[in-house]
Amino acid sequence: MKIALTIFNERVAPVFDVACRLMVLEIEDGRVIKETTMTLPDKSPDEKIMLLRQSGIKQLICGAISCQAQAELEQYGIKTYAFIAGDRREIITAWLNKQLEKGEFAMPGCGKRRKCCRRRNQI
Repeated sequence: MKIALTIFNERVAPVFDVACRLMVLEIEDGRVIKETTMTLPDKSPDEKIMLLRQSGIKQLICGAISCQAQAELEQYGIKTYAFIAGDRREIITAWLNKQLEKGEFAMPGCGKRRKCCRRRNQI
């Protein structure tokens, strides 16, 4: 399975919609077997999403993301862990250990609520 993180200076990039770099991890048997970095298109979130789809990404870890972009990702079957902040290595370890959604990596001000604005009523 392929997962991706938007990255900036070895950390999760704060905003998906304007992120410039993507780290792609290939996971097998619960461990990383390959790691690559690619440049994201700088035009629009739609172009970024198209690249994710074409690259076979199944899950995305990112900082803040627009509701429209998150809905589009989900429409294409890409699970999104949004409003995540922290060192990329710590985030990867947390994801591998199924600890990413526990709240300690939530962006400041988000607490444990990393939901898109369209889901606000579900919190």
